[in-house]
Amino acid sequence: MCPFCSHPVKKNAGSIRRHHFVHMPGANCSVSYETLLHEGAKVYLHRCLERGESVEILIYTGALRPSKTRSMLESLGVQRFSSSSKAVFKNVKATHFLERVVAGKVKPDIVSLGEYSAGGERDVFAWEIFVTHEVEEEKANQLRVNGIPYIELSPIEDGASTYLYTMKSYGGISFIDDDTIFNETIFRDNKADILAAFKNNMNEEILKEKLEDARQSWKAAAAKTMQRGLERQIMLKVKDMTPADVIAFAQAMSTAPLVIVPITSAPPDGNSTSDDNWVKVQTVSCEKHNQNYFVKVNDRHYFLSGLGMLRGLYAGLARMGILLGVTARNERLNETVLVGAKLTLPLLERKVFAVCSSLLYQYADAPTVEVFIWETRSIKSKTTGRHHMLVNDGILVDSYEWQLKNILYHLLRFTTVEAHLGLNTEGRPRVDALKIWGLMDVERMKEAILAAMNLSSR
Repeated sequence: MCPFCSHPVKKNAGSIRRHHFVHMPGANCSVSYETLLHEGAKVYLHRCLERGESVEILIYTGALRPSKTRSMLESLGVQRFSSSSKAVFKNVKATHFLERVVAGKVKPDIVSLGEYSAGGERDVFAWEIFVTHEVEEEKANQLRVNGIPYIELSPIEDGASTYLYTMKSYGGISFIDDDTIFNETIFRDNKADILAAFKNNMNEEILKEKLEDARQSWKAAAAKTMQRGLERQIMLKVKDMTPADVIAFAQAMSTAPLVIVPITSAPPDGNSTSDDNWVKVQTVSCEKHNQNYFVKVNDRHYFLSGLGMLRGLYAGLARMGILLGVTARNERLNETVLVGAKLTLPLLERKVFAVCSSLLYQYADAPTVEVFIWETRSIKSKTTGRHHMLVNDGILVDSYEWQLKNILYHLLRFTTVEAHLGLNTEGRPRVDALKIWGLMDVERMKEAILAAMNLSSR
């Protein structure tokens, strides 16, 4: 039975596609990919906790609370490190429950309960799975008020039935962001050297501190004077703004959609997307046929050119100032390749911005570098005849089909995407254009501001 709609299902266990279950005729189930990802990751984590198996948790340094340890890691260039579920919750004799109510009305995805102490109390720990919605503020407050530590994990599929997890947020627990633990460890391991260095350099350090205080005071006073001057200039400029300046701002924040067509040697007819053949994109997936991967939307429509569409998406979003490419080292090829993209999406209605990275899972633990994408092109392999995508100065795009699927997945989370259905040479419907609603052109906004201030951006 389907756990979401209770309708009968059957198993498809062929020799081509991954084994899976499908609904029997007559079902009307609307479960989404995000729901399946959330449920699968939750059940997998619960099963590992029950079996006492350690689950790897990837922690980005920037997600830690401000501390000396975090500053040290960032100065060393450590962007992320790996921990485990056993390091987060150390009670090996705990019992784990799915969606159990604690503290009266709070129901986390997973609750871990330790053994009863002599005073009749138990260790309580909460696990939350993040896919599209983070922990509500009310739930987080209830956990804090009741002294229940928790961690919020973002899952990534790693095979048919296993998952990797990235820490999204946490409360009531410490990793290596506790300055007291950091200072005690450093002092204990280096006590003699630290005391000797302090004794020899105390006078010099005191003098340095006083000089630095004086320099900072002068610097702050100079900055304040400069700030007041700039504020007066800005006020005068704002009062002199013309209707044309206001129109430029409005255009930069326009709700008009971004239309993307494949970048190919023979672009489609400019009028081909002016008809009514647009459908809203609900889902996106990547499937393998005859050793090649193909991206499919709404479980039925393929792209006329997946490579060309990715080129168009990366070029258009980079030009708007909301996308950076992410590169890593491919040891097999012994070269740097493009392995994903970082999206920064201003969400005007929520007055916040969403930052998400569409990284190929095989590079999750590899050091990465963000780059601006200023050129995209394609080449044809002389040996295999396959087309490959390059960016900037010949950087190879690894697995462009999966990168197209990943970037569309993140866009679907925060924007509305429509696909235009054209016909290929065989007369079959194929997606030949995308229309993305809800984007703001950051670079165009900067140009409008500079123009209003009578400044040049060049």
